[in-house]
Amino acid sequence: MIKFFRRIRQKLIAEGNLKKYLLYAFGEIILVVVGILIAVQINNWNSYKSDINELIKSYEQMHVSLDSDLKNLNWIIGSQVKAADAANLVMNHILKRQELTSELIRNIQIADNRPTFSPQSYTFEAIKLKGINLINNQELKNQLFLVYEERTADLEQKIEILEHTRKNYYTPWFTKNIIPDTINEYKVKDYNSVLNDYEFLGNLKELANDHWSLIRHARNLSIEIRNLRMQIEKELIRLKKGKKIPVQSEKKLVKFILEGYDSAKEVALSGPVVNWQDENYKMQYKNGKWEIEIELEPGHYLYQYFIDKELVPDKENQDSYPGGKNGEIFSVKYVPYEN
Repeated sequence: MIKFFRRIRQKLIAEGNLKKYLLYAFGEIILVVVGILIAVQINNWNSYKSDINELIKSYEQMHVSLDSDLKNLNWIIGSQVKAADAANLVMNHILKRQELTSELIRNIQIADNRPTFSPQSYTFEAIKLKGINLINNQELKNQLFLVYEERTADLEQKIEILEHTRKNYYTPWFTKNIIPDTINEYKVKDYNSVLNDYEFLGNLKELANDHWSLIRHARNLSIEIRNLRMQIEKELIRLKKGKKIPVQSEKKLVKFILEGYDSAKEVALSGPVVNWQDENYKMQYKNGKWEIEIELEPGHYLYQYFIDKELVPDKENQDSYPGGKNGEIFSVKYVPYEN
């Protein structure tokens, strides 16, 4: 090809046709420039595809990490609810000046609970190092910072406040007043002293309040993690299909199945998923199972079953949203963007 163009140039020079030669030279320059632009465009496209593939991989890793964080948060919320309830039971027991029981001592121990939360944020930190601008979905970008920097920092602060109360007030009191009795049992050193220890009651109330404050922030983080997980799933679908616009939410039929309860007279779907209108969502009994199908958009939905006037969570569903001063536990139904 190079020899071909060289012969053309030599021929034009030999003929002494300057005008044709200049036109040819200009055309050759244009051809070279176009070739360079095409090469740059291909290189940019390959770089873009590499960035997208890396982003997809990061999102998939982050999705797994978020699932692990949610399980940890569920455990934290459950343990803190038990600790807060135990603290309140101890306060009521002492205020009523009831006699010493082994249950009281157990509750004193349960109230002294400190959780640890270490979010798996290494993928998010890696994305920040590579350049957060790789993410062009602003809503998703905002949610990432909300979860990993704002809400996580809020929860960590509440854990520190709880630890301050434990370390400076509750644990020293426990060490002074509760002594080992056997290998796994404890006893109160002087119960009459405990009954008249109003400073301890004040510290116990503060401890209970710290537990509930931590629970509220753990719930908030749990909600935002679920929202982030949904946004990541939505973005993964868009990136893998090469779409430029966000994936649209479409309602789909979702089945709820409750096995057993053969002798139940009436079962209904209840909770926020149906705006607590369980009277409109009676379940049908078929082949040893209670079933109902309703239309839902992609998302996470809290639900319970209303069985003969008693609310119960779905025991077959491991994804739950525990907590609440009334002790309720909601099951969580996840509806994906695509099956």
